[in-house]
Amino acid sequence: MKLVFPTIEYKDKAIQYIGEFYDYNSEINGCGGLDRFLKESDYEMWIERTIAYMDIANPKDGRVPSLTYFYVREEDDKILGMINIRLALNDFLKKEGGHIGYSIRPTERRKHYATDMLREGLKVCRTIGIHNVILTCDRSNPASAGVIKNCGGELEKEFYSEHYEGVIQRYVIKENDSCFKKQFSEYNEEFWKSLETVVAESELIIDRPKGTAHPNYPDFIYKVDYGYLKGTTSMDGGGIDVWVGTGEKRIDAILCIVDLLKKDSEIKILLGCTEEEKEIIYNMQNESEYMKGYLIHRNK
Repeated sequence: MKLVFPTIEYKDKAIQYIGEFYDYNSEINGCGGLDRFLKESDYEMWIERTIAYMDIANPKDGRVPSLTYFYVREEDDKILGMINIRLALNDFLKKEGGHIGYSIRPTERRKHYATDMLREGLKVCRTIGIHNVILTCDRSNPASAGVIKNCGGELEKEFYSEHYEGVIQRYVIKENDSCFKKQFSEYNEEFWKSLETVVAESELIIDRPKGTAHPNYPDFIYKVDYGYLKGTTSMDGGGIDVWVGTGEKRIDAILCIVDLLKKDSEIKILLGCTEEEKEIIYNMQNESEYMKGYLIHRNK
């Protein structure tokens, strides 16, 4: 999916997009007035108006400058949604409208497109220097509120709007709490869950129990159980290495290792290790001048 600036080539698809809202008796938002222009004028005039509204120095009709995009699925070039990004806010928009309005066509809802589109819109906001993005939605629309929260939105206030004749929720997405941080957090958790899957589906072999010596370096004594996952492959061609502690058998850390003698790098899983055991393992992996390790903790 990608954001696409409206062109004449999308005329028929844009008309079909708006038509679908009428077919499903669904409210139209975030389309930059396309629905109104199709009724009162035509698509070509709407494009002219959309381009004119990008002129920050010369706002038209007393309105704020804005950018309007189609959200297009690349494989079939179908318009899934529309998003309108306001480059400045007047008093009304600061309170009740916000920086972004958007919509997803009725037949493509509940597929996470709204969250993904809003994330793309937030990237545009960052690019043009809008760091604290205001969004509003009706309190009776939990789906829209969920999309905003998925992108890092924090509820700032709730109030009755005479203009909308209903209770409005006003959210702010701050740069430090934005969708990017949340998205990375989600991906990070997927990484840990993937490791858990590998461990669960593999046989754990403890071939170097606590108290035993390294087969090639007899002075190196293992202070925590050490083994590998049978049927897996690490950088050295063997199975993925695992340190096994005395705590609950859960992965909550890994060690990234650089071996200067072998000139390779690999990870070692820490399974059920207490904080004391993690410290012991970390120190052991950094004792040699030829091997260094970096411990990465899993977020609680």
